[in-house]
Amino acid sequence: MKRFDLFLLACSGALSPPVARATTIINWSDPSVVITMTGTTSGTVTGKTTGDHVVPFLVNVTIVNGAEDISRSILGNYATPLNLDIQAGRTSTTLMTTTISIPGYNLQGVSYTLFDVDASDNKAPYTSWQDKIMILEGPMVAAALDPTTVTVSGSTLLGKKGNVGNTSTNGNVNISDVSSLVVPRIKVTFGPGPNDQFGNNQRFGFSNITIQQLNLAVPEPETYIYTGIGLAACLVGGVRRRPPAEATASDSAKVGKPSNVSFTG
Repeated sequence: MKRFDLFLLACSGALSPPVARATTIINWSDPSVVITMTGTTSGTVTGKTTGDHVVPFLVNVTIVNGAEDISRSILGNYATPLNLDIQAGRTSTTLMTTTISIPGYNLQGVSYTLFDVDASDNKAPYTSWQDKIMILEGPMVAAALDPTTVTVSGSTLLGKKGNVGNTSTNGNVNISDVSSLVVPRIKVTFGPGPNDQFGNNQRFGFSNITIQQLNLAVPEPETYIYTGIGLAACLVGGVRRRPPAEATASDSAKVGKPSNVSFTG
C-alpha cells in the first residue's frame, strides 16, 4: 500500500465517530443529580453519569389527566431509587410517561430494575390501585422477582397482588438486554390497570441504570463541518513543497500554476 493511501486511511478516523466501549451508570444518588418540577404535570431529572464515562443524562417525566411527583427514597429495598408518583385524584385516563436518555448517544446493553409494581389486593379487589407499566423503548426482556405479585406479558407489567412495602422486593421487575440492542432512549408509561378503582396514589421506582456501551448518535450538520476541516488539515499535512533549489525559472514564470507542490506517495 502506498504511503498516501496509508495516510488517508489514518485520517479517515476524522469521519468515523468513536465508540465508547465501557460501563456507564445513571446513578440516582450521585451529587450531580437535580430534580426539577414544573408545576404538577411535568418534571426533569438531570445529572452526570458515573462509571467509565461521565456525560450528562436527562430524564423527562410528564403526566396527562393527573398530578405527579418525583423523589428519591427507599423502594424495593433499594436505598435511593428514582421514585415516580401519581397523586391521588387520578382517573382511568391518567398516564405518566418517563423518558431517559443520554443526549448525543445511543445506548447498548441496558439493564435496570423497576420497583414496587403491585396492586392493593388487601383492600377488596383493587379499590386503591393496580399498577400498569408499559415499556415502549429500550430493552423489553422483563422478569418479575415474584410472579405472584406481578404479571409480565411481553413489555407490559401488571400488578395483581402484594400491596408491597418499601423494604420488600416482591414488586421488583428486572429489565435486561439479551441481544445487545442499540436504543436511543428508555421510555415507559405508568398508570392504572384495568381493575383499578382510583382510591389512592400510585408509585413505582427505577434502580440505577447500567449501560454497557455508548455509541455516538448521528452528528449534527455542523459536526460534519469540523470533521471536514480536520480531514482537510490531514490532507495539507500530506502535501510537501520542493526545496527552493528545485524550482526552475520556467516554473516561476507560470503565473497561477505553481509547479513546486507535489503529493507524497
